[in-house]
Amino acid sequence: MPKMNGIEVLEKLKSTPSTKAIPVIILSNLTEDTQLDEAMAKGATKYIKKVNSDPMQVADMIREIVQEKSQGKIPEKIPENKEEVNP
Repeated sequence: MPKMNGIEVLEKLKSTPSTKAIPVIILSNLTEDTQLDEAMAKGATKYIKKVNSDPMQVADMIREIVQEKSQGKIPEKIPENKEEVNP
């Protein structure tokens, strides 16, 4: 991203009252556990490693989070298997 990285965008979203409740899904090629841990600690709903991801699984996860949000449920952080994306 040209002006901010994903963690900086996440921090800005979570520090602004009008965007704080928006579920944030990080989709990244960075596979270090430190990035995953940092994103989750800063309020990401999900951290998906592109290298381990099947596009249909990613779409299903996003659909589920959007559906929960539209039903008035703010999803809790979804645990990430650090080796692969869980359906």
